[in-house]
Amino acid sequence: MFSQNDLKGDIQMKLTVIIMAMLEKYPLTPVNHLFSKERKQFDELLNDYINQLPENDWEEHITTDFNKVCIDKIFTSSFQPDKFAIQPSMETIL
Repeated sequence: MFSQNDLKGDIQMKLTVIIMAMLEKYPLTPVNHLFSKERKQFDELLNDYINQLPENDWEEHITTDFNKVCIDKIFTSSFQPDKFAIQPSMETIL
């Protein structure tokens, strides 16, 4: 089983991308760009998603869903990487 501390950093970013796609928003939309009603929907979907994660292999499940969103919704033929400022995480720097 996982704890709330496990859902931080890269896992939090993956969860945000997954839930944004479920909301039919562009997956890289920052959470703070949502209106209050959308934020409530985001929080509800996130809680539902987390509650449905398997006890074992939950991280693999998140990564699989994240990769699917990346392939289907982000890295498409219309993707323009020069339009995004990529911020490396501390984990990739260290």
